[in-house]
Order: sequence, then C-alpha cells, then structure tokens
Amino acid sequence: MHNKKIGSFKTGERNLITDVKGVNVGHKTFDLDNIQTGITAITLPNQPFYRYEAAAFVFNGFGKSVGLIQLNELGELETPIMLTNTYSVPAVMEGLIENLLKIDPERGKSKGTINPVVFECNDGYLNDIQRFYIRPKDVNEALENASKDFMQGSVGAGRGMSAYQMKGGIGSASRVTEIDGEIFTVGTLSLTNMGLKKDFRILGEKFYDEDILNSEIPHKQDKGSMINILITDIPLSHRQLNRVAKRCSIGLAHTGTMFSNGSGDIFLCVSTGNVKKGNVFEKNRRLCDSQIDIVFRMAIECTEDSVLSSIYSADTVKGRDGNIKYNINEDK
Repeated sequence: MHNKKIGSFKTGERNLITDVKGVNVGHKTFDLDNIQTGITAITLPNQPFYRYEAAAFVFNGFGKSVGLIQLNELGELETPIMLTNTYSVPAVMEGLIENLLKIDPERGKSKGTINPVVFECNDGYLNDIQRFYIRPKDVNEALENASKDFMQGSVGAGRGMSAYQMKGGIGSASRVTEIDGEIFTVGTLSLTNMGLKKDFRILGEKFYDEDILNSEIPHKQDKGSMINILITDIPLSHRQLNRVAKRCSIGLAHTGTMFSNGSGDIFLCVSTGNVKKGNVFEKNRRLCDSQIDIVFRMAIECTEDSVLSSIYSADTVKGRDGNIKYNINEDK
C-alpha cells in the first residue's frame, strides 16, 4: 500500500471497493513458473440476477471484453463482474454462465439468456497465455473466495500484469461523503496493465530520475490496458453513470497514462442505489445533476488511488521465459 494522500474526501473503513455495502471481491491466482495469471470476481448485493443501473465507457477500445453491448443498451448489470487475461475470457464466461445456471436453470429456456460481464488485460509478458491454463471450473473458486477483505497487487487477474513497466495488478480504493444528510460511498477496483516508466507520476511529480528516463529505448510503445470498476450506493441513472465513467479516465491520467493506440482502457460504473425490479413501470430516485460534481471528484480520487495501490501492493513476479517485472521499490 502507498502512503500518499490522494484528494480531499475521506476514505472508507478499508479504503477498498468493498466499503460499498454488499460488495465483495474474490481471487483465484495461478503461480506456476510460466503460468502467472488468475481470475478476480466482484459480486454485488443480492446477486445474481438482481439488475443494477450500470454504464460502461470505452476510452480506447483495444480490448476483448464481453457483455458491454447489452449492458450499455439496457443500462443494467445482472451478473458478478469477472476479470482475467485476454485468452481466458471464453473460459471465464463459460464458467460464470455455468455457475449461474445452477442457480436458475431456466435462463435460456423459459427465461432470457444470461449476459455475463468479463473484462481482460493481456498478461502475456509474464504468463504463457497460449496455454489456456484457466478453465471454467476455476470461476467457482474466485466467486467462493469473495469477501470484504481481499489482497491487492499480484493476485487474481492482476498476477501477470504490469504498470508503467513495473509490476502492476489489482488495486482498490473508496471515498465517502454526505449528501442531503445521508452517507454514501464510492469504491473502485483497478486492473492495471498500462503505461511507460517515463510517464509515471505521483501527485503530479515524475517518479523516475532523468538519467533513468534517458536510458529508456526511444519511442518505446505503450501497448498495455486498464480496466476500472466503480461501484457506488449513490442512486444514479445509466446516463449519469456514463458521465461518471468518463471522469475515471482523469484519475488514471493523473498517474501518467497517455491512452495509447494499443491500450484497452474501459471504465464500468454501477449503482446499487436502485434495484431494477419493475415489470411495467419503474420508479427510482436519482441524484440531481446539479449535485453530480461531488461524484465526479470522488470517482477521480478513487481511480487515482486504486491505480497507485495496484502498483505499491504488487510483488515482483518472474514468469514466462524468465521474464521479470519488479515491484516499485526494487525497480527504482
């Protein structure tokens, strides 16, 4: 964990996405020589099949995520959120569907099909991604491990990921505020696999000395990606969540990201403030747009904080063909 004070809002009890009531996170991690990968699961209260307002914003679409078309069309999320490596998306998707069909066997028969939501980043530098090591059965373990307290850094989907040419992975943060006499929470979970060393910033300051930066290969390309999940109990509509998702990119940019051509930068925002239950008409409250600047700021702070946490929490990992990514302290 880092010890930097990011922004002005108070953090939640754990400074994790699980400070949002009912949210849990679980990992399944593989650490087997050339296999350095995993799965991360985020579950929401009363899931599965409770429908929550949701929106995804694709800043740069160099990615292979599943479920976003329907999620944005209907403005709702109905399944746990899964993260993994690029080539494991089909296996994780299959495992999630199998898990949910055990709960409701009529999905795809008398009821509508399931819209699984699975995100990915490419961990191929440290992980032998062509081994297809993750199988559908592994999804169950990640879901069963979901709890309020979870590890960050080189775990789960973050096991083989890199950030700013250092070890990256899973990071999380939360912020709380009072709105009209009620206490609300915003939480983020980031999967970081992006950035160049020369661009890395902490509170606006370059992290690396000029002599280190000058030794870098000229014009080295950033081909990484970043997935950011934001969950809040503030009642927000799909339209408002889309606006909040766009602001998450600012928090990432504060750490130095340039959103390159080969980067998949995707931001998902979900509100547990309203459960979509209506069969004919729905009546939900939502925050007035005149107050939404508060949420924008909390989203920016949380994202910046969780990106830094993913880096400072990560352990050095040696993986495929002896490739190594050092944690931030060893790298410098």
